[in-house]
Amino acid sequence: SQASDAEWKIFKNNAEATIKNNEIRIAELRVKMTKSGQKLDAEYANKIDAMQTQNQTLQARIDKYEKERSNWSSFKTEFGRDMDELGQALAAFVTK
Repeated sequence: SQASDAEWKIFKNNAEATIKNNEIRIAELRVKMTKSGQKLDAEYANKIDAMQTQNQTLQARIDKYEKERSNWSSFKTEFGRDMDELGQALAAFVTK
């Protein structure tokens, strides 16, 4: 099944707003460590890089789905799960 145009537009706008917010949070994590005088250790840097890659992958999936528009329910479910996982990872990272 496919999303209606209105449903897709709302979903896409919300997803891209979250992706943009994630980009800001990831950039803030990088700045926070460099300004604190602490060097980014390899593990910290790798985790930030992984979150940034995951966020970019989410945007690529939105772009790809917009062209294909197939399997809406599975796309929406899987995308939502992956978006939530990244959000939880960011939140957990900030509290460390």
